[in-house]
Amino acid sequence: MLAGVAGMLAGLEQNLEPSMGTNLIIKGFTGAIVGGVYSVPGAILGSVVLGLAENFGIWFLPSGFKDAIAFTLLFAFLLFKPEGILGIRKEVQK
Repeated sequence: MLAGVAGMLAGLEQNLEPSMGTNLIIKGFTGAIVGGVYSVPGAILGSVVLGLAENFGIWFLPSGFKDAIAFTLLFAFLLFKPEGILGIRKEVQK
C-alpha cells in the first residue's frame, strides 16, 4: 500500500499522464506490421526501417510530420504487403 501511495505522489511530481506511452505503442505496432507480425527478426527489421524512414523523411519535410511518415508507411504496408518484410504469407482456406 505504501508503494502505491509513493507511486501516486511520484506521478504528481513528475507530471505523468495516462496517455504518455501511446505514441511509443503506435510506433512499436507499426514496426511489427512492417517487419511481419509472426517474425521477431522481422519486427526488429521493421522498426529499423520505420526509424530510418522517419529520420530520412524529416530531411524533406518538417519534423512535425514524423508521425505522418509512420502512418503512411503503415498504410502502404497494410495495402501492398500485409504479411510484412519477413512475414509468412497465410493462405485463406475456402
